[in-house]
Amino acid sequence: MLNPSRPLVISLVLAALAGLVLGLATDIGLFGWSVALLLALYLGAAGVARRRSRSARTPA
Repeated sequence: MLNPSRPLVISLVLAALAGLVLGLATDIGLFGWSVALLLALYLGAAGVARRRSRSARTPA
C-alpha cells in the first residue's frame, strides 16, 4: 500500500496539483484543497516508508 510505483506517484502528484489549482481558481475550493492535501499526505507517508525500508536494508 505504501510502495507506489513511479508512474503512480507522478499521476498522484499531477492530480494533487490539478486539485490545488482548481481549488484556488474555481468554486470547488475546499474540495480541491482537501483532495490535494490528502494526496500530499499519502505521498509523504509513502516517501517516509520507502526511506525507512531502504535504510533497514542497508547495513550500518
